[in-house]
Amino acid sequence: TVEGRDLAPSRYVDVYYRVDEVSNWTYAGRADRWPKSVIPLPAAGVSGARLEIRLDLVLPDSSKPPVIYSVVVRGAERPQTIEVITAAVRCADNLRLNTGAPERRSGADILTELRQYATLGEAVTLTDTLGVERRVLVLGPVDEIEVEQDGTNAPEKIAMVKMAVFETSEESSALGEYAVYGTSKYGAGDIYA
Repeated sequence: TVEGRDLAPSRYVDVYYRVDEVSNWTYAGRADRWPKSVIPLPAAGVSGARLEIRLDLVLPDSSKPPVIYSVVVRGAERPQTIEVITAAVRCADNLRLNTGAPERRSGADILTELRQYATLGEAVTLTDTLGVERRVLVLGPVDEIEVEQDGTNAPEKIAMVKMAVFETSEESSALGEYAVYGTSKYGAGDIYA
């Protein structure tokens, strides 16, 4: 996503990318809408440890160049290792937590929340019965088995939840480095980010 002011079909920014400093620059698209242009990368995805974005400014004459406010690259987490586990989760009213405190959610709410995680498409942090937090991707569908009904409570169900547990590199966070260099005859340049 390129956000800026005074972008138009005649005054635009061509966006290029390259991966891990080894590939050639690949044309991604043109930012020519004001205030925001969204440029999709290939549907198959682009993966690597480092993604560079290059913005080439194009002006029809020596007029004032547009102002670029931000360039945001969105991506999905890619794990270094993956382990798929299946957990049986009790979904019942009036459960007790490991601390002895009562669970605030009803069994139906717990089951609904697990199903929402399965459609989320991104990792969440869940805590197991020993109190260990893990970063997981919940895989659908969430199956359920009705176990019993106790008095006036809603029936207890066991949700069978498949999860991809993975580890990511400590260096997976986005770091921005910016440099401006190169000039055209009108004084505009290439912007590398």
